[in-house]
Amino acid sequence: MALSEHEQQLLDQLEKQLRNEDPRFAQNISQSHSPAGIALSPKHLVTGTLVMVVGLAVALGAVFFLTSPLSTVGGVLGFFLMVGGAYYAFAVAPAAKSHESAPKAQGKANKPNKSGFMNRVEERWDKRRGSF
Repeated sequence: MALSEHEQQLLDQLEKQLRNEDPRFAQNISQSHSPAGIALSPKHLVTGTLVMVVGLAVALGAVFFLTSPLSTVGGVLGFFLMVGGAYYAFAVAPAAKSHESAPKAQGKANKPNKSGFMNRVEERWDKRRGSF
């Protein structure tokens, strides 16, 4: 959802005030905390969570059918599904080429390469003002 003109001006004022009062903190916030080119994938998160739920169901099914000779195999399989799903959900994936590569093609390569929330806010501000 886009911000209104008034909200965008307030956000800009807050950003300037933050940069003036504590430039080191503002720089830390504007920098990404993950290594360059790596980001958590929402697709991996959802898929991994679903695999964990299936693993939990398999493990609980193995406990429910405790008298079956395959209950031990089911329990171990369920456990590995849960661990594998958790690993897959929180594993970092190479970041796909996103909207960050488009501005460089439009001539923004001379600006410093920032990432994170402040970069998106600045890009939106530039687009609204038409200052490329």
